[in-house]
Amino acid sequence: MLGVMFFGMLFFRPAKPKPGIDSPPPRVAGKKNEPTKTYQQKPSQQQAMRRVGPRTIRGAEAAAKAREAHHAEIRAAGAKWLEKMIDDPTISAHTRELYAARNNPNVQMAVYYLYNGDKLHAAEEFEKAALDPENRLSVRFIALRQRFFLARTNGTPEDYFKWGKMLGEMLKDNDLSFFDQKQNSEFLDRIKYQEIYYKARNDPAMQEAIASYLLKEKKGYDRHLAMEEVKRRIRDVEEELQG
Repeated sequence: MLGVMFFGMLFFRPAKPKPGIDSPPPRVAGKKNEPTKTYQQKPSQQQAMRRVGPRTIRGAEAAAKAREAHHAEIRAAGAKWLEKMIDDPTISAHTRELYAARNNPNVQMAVYYLYNGDKLHAAEEFEKAALDPENRLSVRFIALRQRFFLARTNGTPEDYFKWGKMLGEMLKDNDLSFFDQKQNSEFLDRIKYQEIYYKARNDPAMQEAIASYLLKEKKGYDRHLAMEEVKRRIRDVEEELQG
């Protein structure tokens, strides 16, 4: 019986396992197993998680109030200096009027919003400065001009023509020579013509009427050339409104 069992063990023993399938990876001599890593908070994180006491909070609030008070003193000193410069007759009118605009709180806020990329609130602040009858002419002019430019860059036709006509009226009715602006209706007329052509862009009947006017008032036009001129002017206005 033992001979039979020995015979079976010789011929029916299990196959030797192939490397890489069931056999364990070969052991590398001299290589130590990596220790298991555990998560441990950094000292800065542990410090942040510590409870902040009321004394620390009161100290932070007092420091913040002190900084704000210091900034308020600087702003007040700057405003006082600007007022002095505005009233100084030895300084040119151009510079004094620029100082006046710079000293206006709405213009200051508008510039702040523009600096931070907020055109919507900048436009609102420029509107307030432009429409305030108590403001100097120079302040209203700068605010109105900036509001007009914002309407142009934003591509809003209604605002472009609204603020453009208001700016044109101001240039027509007021002496703004200290800003090198001529007192005439040239800008106002240009805005009104642009508005007419913009309204005609999708109105064939209006385009025909403008072409007939050109045929009557301009020499050297025929019907075809007049219509081409109308379409060209419409394209010019559309490009202007694209900023």
